[in-house]
Amino acid sequence: MKQLDIESSSLNEYKRLCELFSEIWSADIALLSLSTLNALYIPEKLSQLLGVSNEDLHKDQSEIFAKILHPKEFSIIRQAHIKTLEFYTKLYKSNSRIPYVDARYYLKLKTKEGEFKNFSALIHPIYHSGLKFPLACFALLTPNTKLGFERFSISFHNKDKQLYYSSISDKYVQKENLELKEVENEILKLTAKGFGETKIAKELDIKLDLVRYYKKNIYKKFHVSNMSEAVFTALNNHLI
Repeated sequence: MKQLDIESSSLNEYKRLCELFSEIWSADIALLSLSTLNALYIPEKLSQLLGVSNEDLHKDQSEIFAKILHPKEFSIIRQAHIKTLEFYTKLYKSNSRIPYVDARYYLKLKTKEGEFKNFSALIHPIYHSGLKFPLACFALLTPNTKLGFERFSISFHNKDKQLYYSSISDKYVQKENLELKEVENEILKLTAKGFGETKIAKELDIKLDLVRYYKKNIYKKFHVSNMSEAVFTALNNHLI
């Protein structure tokens, strides 16, 4: 595991705060490396749920990710987090004051029983005195489900503004840039009724290749890999 260039006393204080805040807010708060998302510390309750101890964290991090992340999760989380880091880097360079900005990821974590549970992870950078960029972050984990284009977002607390990660353009964008087009909505509705690509093309009077093109856009907007997941996401978020 990559070590952070922070005094051990500060790390110990951050770990103590993780336990304290977890108890106060009845939530699980982990300590992560902001650059790699490697877990530096997880509270006892979360440790028991996932079957991962803090001693395990000192071993190969790839083993930890393989153990607790859904197979489809790792690449998209890494892709989105790279853009989160780029965003934070520009923000901290352009502001003399420390901006109050959080990122939120929705992900699936595997429990020690082998079940996957949905979590919301609120990523809050820890600004350490004397450093130009935060090295660590608190991750507040709560059971939650939010699929679709809102899976990865950045919130500005003082401006009441949110941005969302788009895998189409590979950057954070305004919500309206990710909303479904009318034809994409119709394709989802028809798919939910059991229509195949050929029947959808005939129903909407468009070419089959165009149906496939719009389906790929839906996958990218929802961060899914097939239409079953896309329909589930749309229904879960009351989009169709």
